[in-house]
Amino acid sequence: MAAAKENVSTRPALKAAPAESAESVTDEVKAEVNNSNNDSNAIRIETRLVNLNVKAINGEGQPLNDLKPEEFVILDDETKEEIAHFKPVTAPVNLVVMLDLSGSTKNKRKPMIEAASRFIDALPANDRMAVVAFTRRYRVLSKLTSDKLALKASLERVKGIEGGTAYYDSMWKAFDDLGQLPMTEGGARKAIVVLTDGEDESLMNSSPTAHTFDDLLQRASEDDVTVYPIYFKSGQTMRSLSWAFGGNMNMGGASTASTARKQLEALAEQTGGEIINAQSEAALSEAYDKVARELHSLYSLAYAPDQIRHDGSFRKISVQVKRAGAKAKTRKGYFDK
Repeated sequence: MAAAKENVSTRPALKAAPAESAESVTDEVKAEVNNSNNDSNAIRIETRLVNLNVKAINGEGQPLNDLKPEEFVILDDETKEEIAHFKPVTAPVNLVVMLDLSGSTKNKRKPMIEAASRFIDALPANDRMAVVAFTRRYRVLSKLTSDKLALKASLERVKGIEGGTAYYDSMWKAFDDLGQLPMTEGGARKAIVVLTDGEDESLMNSSPTAHTFDDLLQRASEDDVTVYPIYFKSGQTMRSLSWAFGGNMNMGGASTASTARKQLEALAEQTGGEIINAQSEAALSEAYDKVARELHSLYSLAYAPDQIRHDGSFRKISVQVKRAGAKAKTRKGYFDK
């Protein structure tokens, strides 16, 4: 989804980002320690807690919502780890809902608002949600809150927004925002639901981006945030393009769409989430309903790895369930930094 240029509003990270300050979905601010690198008396704490959102299903593919901590087995690079923290599927969620408001969605705002409003109503009362709109800018429409009336009122603000698509930078900022939550909020699971076609402008032209997709994928492997992309691209548009070119989709637009789709799938897989199709306005509500069910089929587990090497290697995580035919799904791993 691409259109007119705007200034990107993101935080500097792997690459130099614009110096414009960014809104945050939280009111909390992380404390920073000044001159810590120059403190010769600083003590390095080697303990690292790895947090996981885990979905468990039975042999028929149905969620298992009654598991106990002792029924899970965590393997970190094939080493069995001890579970330090556990929360059941009923634990609350801190959630950022992101809406891609690039120009191609201009005529689809009404069904987008209606579907997102239904999604807000479907969440339990103790879940907190923030609503974010993004184009080339990251706009916080509502900070994290459980006030459903305020959340639904914030959706009305999307009607006057349009522009280009800084998808990578906007996702990075959402990860930043969820990372700002203090430790007291850490018991709640964290997730991002993003309605988009994933077509960052950098895929189509030389538009500057502070973060590449590879940057974003690596960041996702390090954060305990589950990502659910709702792939929203008109199927009718794609069929019309295919027909116009005699069924041959080997053109620039189709290549960009294919790359974007694969990237959305990779991000969902890396974080233990799932990509959900909504190729028409009518399918949006069903897509959000599925996400609402998925969010409350997740367990929260945490462990402290026995062997920390700080060598930058990627450590694979797998979770097993001690029930016949059961399977578990979580993020693929993390970089040992």
